[in-house]
Amino acid sequence: MPAAAAVPVTTRVGTFNLYQRSDNDRADAAVRRFVEHVDLAGLQEYGGHDRLESLRGLADLGMAFYKPRDVPSAPAIIWDRDRFDLMRGRSVLVADGRRVTPVPGKRSVLGDYYGTVVVLRDLVSGCETVVGNLHTPAHVELWPGPRRGMYRESVTGIAADMHLRCDRPAYLVGDWNWSLRTPDALPRQLLARRGLVSCWSGNPSPVGSHGHRLIDGVFARARADEAHVLSGFHVGDHDPAVATYTTKEHHR
Repeated sequence: MPAAAAVPVTTRVGTFNLYQRSDNDRADAAVRRFVEHVDLAGLQEYGGHDRLESLRGLADLGMAFYKPRDVPSAPAIIWDRDRFDLMRGRSVLVADGRRVTPVPGKRSVLGDYYGTVVVLRDLVSGCETVVGNLHTPAHVELWPGPRRGMYRESVTGIAADMHLRCDRPAYLVGDWNWSLRTPDALPRQLLARRGLVSCWSGNPSPVGSHGHRLIDGVFARARADEAHVLSGFHVGDHDPAVATYTTKEHHR
C-alpha cells in the first residue's frame, strides 16, 4: 500500500457582527458580499424573521447555515456547501445570567449567554472540522467585576464544549468585545490555555474592526497564514474579519 500523500488544504474563516438594529436590506447585501471571501464563518447579531430569510437566501450563492432553533440569541454559522456538510450542531449555554455592575445606559441584569458549535465534514479532506461562534458580553474591558466573570465563563465555556482534539481542525470565531492587538488581551490569554491562537498573532492589522478597536477575529489550533479586516461594508458598526489557514490532510 503506498504511503498517504500530504495535500495542502486552504480554508478561509470569517466573522461578522452586523448589528441587530441595522437596516435588513443593507445587512442582507453585506452578508451576500461577505460570503465571497469565506469558506465558513460566524455571524453575530443576525436574528429575527427577516434575517432568517436572508440566511435561507444564501443557498443561491452556494452557502448553507446553522442557527439553533431552541435559542434565538445563539449566533449563526455559515459555510460553503460544496466544501462542507453539516454533521451536527447545537446551542451552548456558556454563562448563566446574573446581576452585574451597572454601566451607564446599559442593563444591570444580563440573561443567560449562548454560543453555537457545529461539526462539519470537510468534503475536500474528508476530516471533521469543529467551529464555534460566540458574541461575548460587552462593556467588560474597561469595567471589571461581575461582567468580567461572566466574560471569562463564556469564553472558556465555549472552548470546552468544542471538545478540541489534535486530529481535527478547530475554529472559534466571534465578536470578542476586547481589543485583540496584544498577547495579554484577556481572550487571547484564556484561549491560549486551550491551545487556540488568535488570527492576529503574527498578522498585525493597521485598521480596527470596530472603529480603531480590533475586537473581531478567529482563534484556531494553528496560526493563520494571513488575516485582515474587510472594509467598506457600511452596515452596523463592525467590519468583518477573515483569516486564511492551510492544513495538510492525508489522502490515499
